[in-house]
Amino acid sequence: MRAKSPADVRRDALAMVTKKVSEGCRSCADGYADVARGVGASEQEIGEALSSGRGVSRRDLLRTALVAAGGATAASTLPMATVLAGSSSAVRSTATLWLAGRSPDSDSLVNLIGFSGQAGLTAQIAGVSPRTVRSSDGRLILAPGGIAGGSGVGSQLVAYDAGSGTQLWSIAGASLATGGADRTDHETEPYLSPDGRYLARLRSMWRQFGSGGSKSTPPRRDFFQAIEVFDLTSRRTAGIYVHAPIEAQRVSAEHLVWGADSASLFEFSRRFDGRFSTTLTELAVGGGQLSLAGSLTSNESDGTLPVYIAPDRYTQRVAPDNRTLVRYAPGPRVERYDLRSRTFLGAAALDEPLDESAGKWIPRPAAAIHPAGSMIAAANSSTGRVWLFEAISGKALGQRQLPGGAAPPRESFRSASRASLAFADLGRRLMVVDNRGSQGGAWMLRVPDLAIEGRFLPDQPLSAVAAAPDGSALFALSRSARRVFAGDAAGGSSASSDSFGAAEILRAGATALMGD
Repeated sequence: MRAKSPADVRRDALAMVTKKVSEGCRSCADGYADVARGVGASEQEIGEALSSGRGVSRRDLLRTALVAAGGATAASTLPMATVLAGSSSAVRSTATLWLAGRSPDSDSLVNLIGFSGQAGLTAQIAGVSPRTVRSSDGRLILAPGGIAGGSGVGSQLVAYDAGSGTQLWSIAGASLATGGADRTDHETEPYLSPDGRYLARLRSMWRQFGSGGSKSTPPRRDFFQAIEVFDLTSRRTAGIYVHAPIEAQRVSAEHLVWGADSASLFEFSRRFDGRFSTTLTELAVGGGQLSLAGSLTSNESDGTLPVYIAPDRYTQRVAPDNRTLVRYAPGPRVERYDLRSRTFLGAAALDEPLDESAGKWIPRPAAAIHPAGSMIAAANSSTGRVWLFEAISGKALGQRQLPGGAAPPRESFRSASRASLAFADLGRRLMVVDNRGSQGGAWMLRVPDLAIEGRFLPDQPLSAVAAAPDGSALFALSRSARRVFAGDAAGGSSASSDSFGAAEILRAGATALMGD
């Protein structure tokens, strides 16, 4: 089957925009409009496609007038009329909230929406990767991308201002060779360094040689990884390390974690060759290059290295001693490993009774790392239980059962969102969403003893919470009410506006629809 050209995709996507508007599915039309933008359709073309449908008003056109893929809207084209209309000053990037929502017809793109500390809509960035990440200091939105062409797959990183959504700069990365493969699959995951200077991308390439049309000539498949680092300060690449290809079963889980000094990277690679094993590779970052500092392979049964049984992102961090890895793992429990001696230090089980009969949709605890990396918190919004542990020693610093009786969760499977708890007030408070029945709001707990200090928006059915990167405001998202809320740093006066169906909060240091 012949692959469609960009022109064909644009034509068909514009036709579907018109069709979906005429059928009354506006969100579907918006999704196809995003696809059309991604292959070069102009805003005029999209507007004409919308107006060809039935019942499209001028306001409808303005609601869909996002800029070309990856750009930001001007205030006049934003879907709300109350976008800081009387303000002549720019919104401070570190005082904003960004929400993420997937395109209704595609899992390959997300749209981002920015809000001010008064819940006013400030900007939109359309058609970016779900791996888009917000910088640790909150100033930048960083969108990774891949560029296929010729004999390789290249990489790119585009930076946007988190206040205005304006594109600031881009960096072109290295190209990974396809080697003449008949089929390829390229995936990438971004990881920010603790000091915010670097962004590492774990790039994975699967290649198939031959069509595999007959049993006598099965296709040959291989796999290789590359770790590429971008320097966000100098705006250039800081080196790439490419592993040799291996002929092996598709790897189920690959993970990176930065050292606390932002000068080392630890890569965990899990593979199966008769039995499962994990390889820990340490890379040194500096001087514009990545160099191998050490490598060790261990059988999973030995228990000396952390096991990553799925490609899901884990809430984890190397503690300030630059050797202790602390992470929240299924169980649920908090685990610690010494990455220098390659030893398991112990685990603290969360005494959380879970009804396993409910299967994979059981509401489970989520976790958050303290901004200084010195503590890890866990909370289950559906049972009201909260825990806090010291990262290096694993010591339990506090445990709290929040007031209120047991009740079925409002959001049965989304209650495990990693944004259902967040540190605020520069790490001096912990906010925990209450997801028990009709109970709402987010509890505000003092760190480290978890004493209750108040409740943010107690009458609202919240789904996720976050603090502005500079600590100037508190934000919350309600999926059921389709509202976004903003309050002052103390959790006092608040404002709200339409969230436009956004699914998640893009937190500083995290990706658009994933965890840390």
